[in-house]
Amino acid sequence: MATDPTPDDAEPQPGKLALEARAELQRSRAAMAAATGGVAPARVLVELAQGLASELAQHFDELPMHRFTGFLPGPRLLRWLTFRRVPHRMVMGRYLDLSFPHRVAEGWNRQYAHIAVLALGADGLLRVGSTRVIVRIPQSDPVLADVKRWDHIHLRRVPTHALALARWDGGQDVRQVARPREVIDVLTDIAASMSAEIGRDLEVMRRFGVAED
Repeated sequence: MATDPTPDDAEPQPGKLALEARAELQRSRAAMAAATGGVAPARVLVELAQGLASELAQHFDELPMHRFTGFLPGPRLLRWLTFRRVPHRMVMGRYLDLSFPHRVAEGWNRQYAHIAVLALGADGLLRVGSTRVIVRIPQSDPVLADVKRWDHIHLRRVPTHALALARWDGGQDVRQVARPREVIDVLTDIAASMSAEIGRDLEVMRRFGVAED
């Protein structure tokens, strides 16, 4: 026979849940402040991402990502008179806009796309820009409005031309492409892949006596 719930078995009251959530938030914020010295967490993560990018840039020519040229504008008054060309590698992208698809071949559509790009410069800095290109998209894999890694089929050979770029700040605007945690995850995967590749090369050299253990 069912019995009435005791006070301990009753559902928590909304007011109690709100107090618990507030207390947990305060504990989390206090722990974060102790870890960062009061600096905004997003700023710390941006600097971590930039530091990892700087390390990867030391192997720029060996990186597997698509390579393109970035235009870096000069001071405001001489913006396009003193720009620099710096090689970049594609890191991540986000589709901002996409036209209606047109079938061009069996299983493929052609679409006009506006894509925000996050790239790593040969000088070690992460930068963002945007490009408008015609892309070929598999009909079985339509584009979703999410962040995509450099090796995703929807970013193949993107961008197709040189882009004007600005320093990435990790903000929430979609033109910043991705949040710092996401960027760190992708850069970490690239670093792990590069480390494994270097290890394989070193093993071959040791096998033939070119390098010592």
